[in-house]
Amino acid sequence: MSEDAADLVVCWDDGASSPEETKPPEDLKRKGSNLFRHLPQERVFNSRSVRRRLREEVFASLPHRIPIGLSQRAWKLDGQVNKLFASTWLDHSTVIAGSKNNKLLLFRLDSVVPHEIKLGGEEERDDHCGIHCISINKSRSLLATGGRNVNECCIFKLPELEPIDLLKGHTDWLFGCTWLDDNTLLTGSRDKTLMVWSTSSDRLAQGTRRRFKRKDAGAQLREAHSDKVRCVDSCASLSLFASLSVDAKLVLWDAKTLSPLRTLNLEQPDELVAMSLGNANDSAPLVAVGSKRHVTLIDPRACGAVRSVDWLDSSGVRSVSCVGNLVTIGGASGKLAFFDVRAEKFVVLHNNERHYSTDLKHGFVRRDEGLDRLTFDAQHAICTHSYDASGAKLFIGGGPVIFSLYGSYAAVLE
Repeated sequence: MSEDAADLVVCWDDGASSPEETKPPEDLKRKGSNLFRHLPQERVFNSRSVRRRLREEVFASLPHRIPIGLSQRAWKLDGQVNKLFASTWLDHSTVIAGSKNNKLLLFRLDSVVPHEIKLGGEEERDDHCGIHCISINKSRSLLATGGRNVNECCIFKLPELEPIDLLKGHTDWLFGCTWLDDNTLLTGSRDKTLMVWSTSSDRLAQGTRRRFKRKDAGAQLREAHSDKVRCVDSCASLSLFASLSVDAKLVLWDAKTLSPLRTLNLEQPDELVAMSLGNANDSAPLVAVGSKRHVTLIDPRACGAVRSVDWLDSSGVRSVSCVGNLVTIGGASGKLAFFDVRAEKFVVLHNNERHYSTDLKHGFVRRDEGLDRLTFDAQHAICTHSYDASGAKLFIGGGPVIFSLYGSYAAVLE
């Protein structure tokens, strides 16, 4: 049995009929610990083996491991970085992230400042778009992200982080990219289109100048959306991907045939900037879409939403992820919350709150003349977050939610 059980405390259902029946053994409690509401209300703790069974059941039912204690390790950022929009882990100690001012950055846990990676491409456009997507293929040999020209997608070879190709085809900002398999990439753009790009092992090995080719995916893919494509995501194990446009249209696709499986018109259309597709209970697919006041959870096998979860305030959702039964949500007001799909409620953290809040002092906000006159709290929005492979570390990044404010925030919770 993992010794981590000693670092956890179960928070029990509020609706339990008998406090005596649902009180866990005192020796399981530790200061500064956290877990969440999981076990059935009717569980009676009157057996000598309760401690062992309790620990086993807790760990068996964990949807995903929340970083214990949520202690924060932040990086020192200055005026060179404006708002982080996308992130993913390269390995257990390194995160790669993209910013609004089109910088690709490495955040290493053993360094207090990030390191910039040179983007591919020659033409640079400074039109306030930035890098909105970063995706690594299953074999972790290729990374896709935005290029110097914000309409293009740059392909890097891993682990060298060497730019090897530039995908040109979109006529407006690149908002999303995701790998459908090891050699096939899907991109989505503000030009209202989805594009599929593919390569072969031979072209990668030969080192030809153009390794990726655009596939003719047919009219269904080209004409699926009549408005800006804001997000794309995929689940390779289920051969499924999803695309979301700002007109509240969500399309679910078969990744093998590139044909649409289902189209949903969402009931929460405001500020649709975050979507995630993942596996939930017993490898069942789950789509989470964040909007201004809600997170909509969708089972792609059904004809509509599973449920709509009220967000903690009206500031809006800026990032969302689905890992196991846990939906992690980052808000425009700097709140980070965890929704347990199995228990159908937010996780209660060790401070008895349903959210973790970013700390402004750990980020950067440009103190210009206009900001000094403002009376609001310039809280950092959590525009991106990503778990490492173990689930024990969570990277969060973002910056001031006000469009005109320049600043950034980056930290790891563990």
